[in-house]
Amino acid sequence: MSESPKYQKVNINYSIDLTNIAPYYNYTPSFPDPKKENNMIMEIDIERYVGGDDWNISSFIQRYFQPINPRNYTGEEVQVIHTLYYEIIAITYLFATYEWSTYFKYLYASYQIDKKAPNSKFENKGNFISKELEQLKEIINLLQMIKHLDRSDATFRLKSENGDVIKQNTLKIDSEEREVILNLLLAHRVSKWSLEQLTEEDIKYFNESLNMTFSFAEDLPIAQVMKKMNNITSQAIMKIFQDDGLYPNIELSYMERLFTEATQNWGWDERVSPLNKFNSLIAKTLDRYLTDKSTELSNYFKIGLKKQKEHIIFSCLRFFGFVPQNPKLDFDQPFDLKEDYIKDLLKSK
Repeated sequence: MSESPKYQKVNINYSIDLTNIAPYYNYTPSFPDPKKENNMIMEIDIERYVGGDDWNISSFIQRYFQPINPRNYTGEEVQVIHTLYYEIIAITYLFATYEWSTYFKYLYASYQIDKKAPNSKFENKGNFISKELEQLKEIINLLQMIKHLDRSDATFRLKSENGDVIKQNTLKIDSEEREVILNLLLAHRVSKWSLEQLTEEDIKYFNESLNMTFSFAEDLPIAQVMKKMNNITSQAIMKIFQDDGLYPNIELSYMERLFTEATQNWGWDERVSPLNKFNSLIAKTLDRYLTDKSTELSNYFKIGLKKQKEHIIFSCLRFFGFVPQNPKLDFDQPFDLKEDYIKDLLKSK
């Protein structure tokens, strides 16, 4: 068994003009401060406990941007390294603050395994996203059966203690009775399902609340709306509203479209989980940034290996806590395994 990595406290505090990294993250302040001359100046203030050596971003930057000759860095070269470090941290910080904290982390929570679900260790049904899609599909099936009563059938069967069907205790349900039962079942399923999803009133309240400021409190109506938006079904409901202005309803056509939107936009598998999708945004952005800087600084620095560039990207993910829980990516594992992870992120669509 490997030893636990030694953790140390790391503080980062500096100010940066975000216009310098606009090509890599086009930040726009939501509520500009009229007292500030430049609202693009951001204070980066981070305190984290980090373990191992994977997080040491500045060290990997120095290895990648090497001086042309094996000598000590000049003051100007040290400043360039510091600037690269500050800008790389800022880019990742912006993604963490405005992409992860407001969107991806909620989807990632939905992606996790429901440990209370039966057989969750063995079946995909323990996955919250899979459960949401299953609930949607069951409602759609009920709506389709009600629409096509003439092509549906139902039978109640009683089984013995050993699981055998008792033929004389079988009851067939005619079409009129099927309609009653199906509507009761649909109402029951929808009543439970709709409590967790955005309603028309929620969407209207959310839109009215845009650009308003709130003091945080769990009992605020907007807090309840945001809580509902922590699942993929409500994300799809909001997408349909934004695309076509349609409020949620229980018509078959709407529910079928809702299912399609959810599966096409949020139906991730293990390889393209919400966390990996988010990490790929960071990886591709930092890769583009480092490529641009390699060209820009080629007259002053001897640019290192591609592997060293990938180590910079991995160290950013490690520092901000975005490396997935995977034994292959543990602190004590060789970087070749971590390099493969970054390569996969850069290749993902």
